[in-house]
Amino acid sequence: MVLSRNWRRLLGIAVAAATLTACGSHADTSHQASPTPKHNDPCASAARYANACSYVTVNGADYRYSLVGGSKHPKPLALLDIGGPGLSLFGSGWPSDILSQLDKKYDVLVLDEPWVTADESSECRTSLETWYQAIRTSWQPKQTRMPTSIQDASRAIPAACTLWNGRWGWTPSTYTSAVDAILAKTERKLAAFVGFSFGSTRLAYLTNAGINVPTVDLISPFPTGTSAVALIRARQAVLNTAPKFSKALIGKQPATRSVPIAASDLAAAQVEAQYVPPAAQTTLYKHAADATLVGHLSDMLFSRYGEDDIAPSMLAFWDETCPAAHDWPTAAEAGITNVLYEVCGSQHNQKPVTPGHLKVVPCIVATRHDGIVPLPLLRRWTKTNRWPIRPGVGGHADLRNLTRCMEPGNAAGN
Repeated sequence: MVLSRNWRRLLGIAVAAATLTACGSHADTSHQASPTPKHNDPCASAARYANACSYVTVNGADYRYSLVGGSKHPKPLALLDIGGPGLSLFGSGWPSDILSQLDKKYDVLVLDEPWVTADESSECRTSLETWYQAIRTSWQPKQTRMPTSIQDASRAIPAACTLWNGRWGWTPSTYTSAVDAILAKTERKLAAFVGFSFGSTRLAYLTNAGINVPTVDLISPFPTGTSAVALIRARQAVLNTAPKFSKALIGKQPATRSVPIAASDLAAAQVEAQYVPPAAQTTLYKHAADATLVGHLSDMLFSRYGEDDIAPSMLAFWDETCPAAHDWPTAAEAGITNVLYEVCGSQHNQKPVTPGHLKVVPCIVATRHDGIVPLPLLRRWTKTNRWPIRPGVGGHADLRNLTRCMEPGNAAGN
């Protein structure tokens, strides 16, 4: 999943819960895609980041990126992957904090995901709405099997939205082609790769294409090529012991949300809370009976806005996550984690992505408080590849852990 969510904003919601009034939804529109430019400049919709936006065209497709630094006194070039899938670089995903750490040593290249400027068909939008409605109306926490309505809606999405062809997320070929084109355009070569969370899978795209980078730093990496069953079970095990939000909220209507709280919102909020740093989670759970907070958390997980609209960031999530693991179950147990991944069971003839063979030992930092990539799962992955793990602090993709790789004398990042 994504490197970071807007957890600071969520804390603000929690702290201000008692004073919130009906002033219109905030989260309902936060995940809408940027409109596709109506003229020839793909960077026109980059808004306040337009000056930082550049693009290349490969096989008729435009790919946006930003190259930070390097104009007068170039430094070694690092490719930064901030994770995802489903992040908008020139929106909420702009990595100011990460860049402030890296730009002392590197010029930094960052790519935007394809979904941000892609258009959805009406058929696709309807399919996503049907999926979300099925979850809201038929999902219950104690079900032993996934409801048929959710299964059917999940299976309809890949065809309706043309998943797994590079429209929404990267494919190994589109990612490597875009990187090659940018390096050729800028006349640069990569000195380092820095990946947060799902960045490990983008590294695999490069490695499997024979593109090797001298220095590799991975923070809370997604275990690319892992068993989907192992992934789901590991995440569900975290949720089984995590605090829960109040059942008394079901049916309540938050002032800033267009739909009332459903049972699925409580479960979705619990998943989304795993992206929040452990110390901040404590604050969130002090407000476990606040409907506004739960609604925001749930909407962030499902990329919901409006009433039943789902942003294409969700399509990017499936587009890349599904091929990054293998043997996805279908019609499985009805846990909310299974519901999120039910779409993946509809893959046909999709070759799973594997980590590839790195020529260097990567610097990998992980933490035992990570509910998105649980440490036991990551240990199995790194053991298979004979890669050491350095202990980190905080939770998933905590920025502070980048310093573990940037310290002088480390095998990577030195």
